[in-house]
Amino acid sequence: MLLRDKAQVLVREWLALPKGENGLPLKTDLDPIPMASILPDVVLYERVRPDFFNIRLMGTRVCDRIGVKGKGMNALDLMTDTFRDLAREMFDRVLSEPCAHHFVVEDRIQTGRICTVEVVRLPLALPDGTGRFIVSSTHELSTVRYTAAEERTELLTNPLQSSFIALQDLQLYLDRSMTAPPAEA
Repeated sequence: MLLRDKAQVLVREWLALPKGENGLPLKTDLDPIPMASILPDVVLYERVRPDFFNIRLMGTRVCDRIGVKGKGMNALDLMTDTFRDLAREMFDRVLSEPCAHHFVVEDRIQTGRICTVEVVRLPLALPDGTGRFIVSSTHELSTVRYTAAEERTELLTNPLQSSFIALQDLQLYLDRSMTAPPAEA
C-alpha cells in the first residue's frame, strides 16, 4: 500500500519535526502553515483516557463528509459498536508502540454516500515525552455510490487495507510512495 499525495504532505511534515528522546515530536511543534493544503482533511485527537479520544480539531472537509462537527467529541462515539473496539485498538497502538498507521476504509455516511477514504495517523507527544496526541490526514479518494434512504444508518466504517509502520521505517515508506506510479483511487 502506498501513500497518496495528501497523505504524503502530512508524513513529510511530521518527519521534519524535531523529535524527543522517545522519537516523537511534540504537539506544540506541529505547525499548520506547511500543511495548509491539507488542513481541511486533518483531525487532531487527544487520548484523555483509554476509552476517550477527544477530537481537538476536525477539518472542514472531514466535518462535511461525515456530517458532524466533531470538535470536543469522543472519536469512538462516532463509530458503530462493531468498529469501536478495533478503532480504540488502532488509536492505542499508534501511541503505545509508537508507530504510524496508514489505512483505507469504505465509509457509509448518514447522508447515504458511500466513499473510500485514506487515513494516516501519526503520534505526537506532551513536553514530558508521553505520546498523547494523534494527528491524522483523512481524505476522500472516491465516492463509490449512494444508498437508498431506507438503507441509511449511522456512520459505518469498513476497513479495506491497513498497515502499521515502525517510525524508523516511515521515511522509507514515504520515499517508496513518492517514486511509485500514481495509485488508483
